Amino acid sequence: MLKDFGQFELPYTNRAVLSTETHLMSLCCDWVTANSQNNSDWESLLVLLGLDISLFECSSTSIYKCRTMYFYNGIRIFTDSISPENCKFVLEFTGSGCRFLESLNRLDWEHIFYFFREYDLRITRFDLALDVYNYYGFTLQDMFIKLKNKHVLSRFRNFRTVQSYEIENFENLGYTLYFGSPKSNLMFRFYDKFRERLIKKVDLESWIKTWMRFEVQARRDNAVALFDLFILNSSDLPKMFKGLLFNYLNFLTPNYKDSNKKRWNTCGWWKKFLGSVEKVKLNKSYREPTILRKRNWLDYSVSRTNALVNLAGDLVGLENPLNFSLGFEKLKDSKEDLAVLNKFLLDCGQDMLDMDEFNFLLNKKITDYNMYNQRF
Repeated sequence: MLKDFGQFELPYTNRAVLSTETHLMSLCCDWVTANSQNNSDWESLLVLLGLDISLFECSSTSIYKCRTMYFYNGIRIFTDSISPENCKFVLEFTGSGCRFLESLNRLDWEHIFYFFREYDLRITRFDLALDVYNYYGFTLQDMFIKLKNKHVLSRFRNFRTVQSYEIENFENLGYTLYFGSPKSNLMFRFYDKFRERLIKKVDLESWIKTWMRFEVQARRDNAVALFDLFILNSSDLPKMFKGLLFNYLNFLTPNYKDSNKKRWNTCGWWKKFLGSVEKVKLNKSYREPTILRKRNWLDYSVSRTNALVNLAGDLVGLENPLNFSLGFEKLKDSKEDLAVLNKFLLDCGQDMLDMDEFNFLLNKKITDYNMYNQRF
């Protein structure tokens, strides 16, 4: 689907867009893999995401050590269970799956990830892509020359290049720079998206003259860290992404009078591209769950949904239209959630609860909600 952006039409729906006088940047989710932590119903999740279950095909597989795969338009479910109910599963959106999900125009990514949280899914792979259109400040070849001459500081130990050609007429199919390996926790991939589209005979908008793509592929702990950055920087994702690039790659202007490259200046074309961004790090340290962190997550990720639901409640005369009873049911007998709550109570100078007291309060909340709901 094309998305209007002033006088431009982007090739597909993007999560964030930054426009300048001379070029356009856009950032999108390009791959998401998530594992269910507990038994759940993957079919109901797909319905919430606006997907028609009847369109999914089924086949055998050995991916993720599962036996069955359901797939449709780049969206895949891997499981060992015959029934979609009460089972563990892996949910995966490929790049085309992400674009298809966006084309439905039903949910944005904040709402999609809200459902991930509700279904207790843990991100295990998360890819982002920054598309840069009509930018002439540097080329991938400029990057390669800096790398070849060792005029760079990088957290990666090595890089590789792939140059592809068509055998019959020796047509150049494209040039790609890789940092890190495909199976590592973090990999960067830079390539000429414009040439790739032309080779595949995909029609492009007339305003697109050049198109470079910068991708980051994150796995395991790095995937969770990148996901957190995505949520917390939703107001300016291209800036966040460039800060991440800056943290892992800094192309330099050599100073042959100083052998310490850490004192060399960032080269002009890289500095101009990055602008005034600061380095952004992937924080992989374990973050103990707390009530305040959960509250902050609600503010960042669910505030828009809550606002809309509350507005709807006001319009029909409900003081509290939100249904928390399902959440209270999920909290029952949860040692992890009780531990988080007790830590908060201790910090506030109050006595801790045991499991019986915890469940009693939850049952009371459920009863109070049901009684309130019956009034309407």
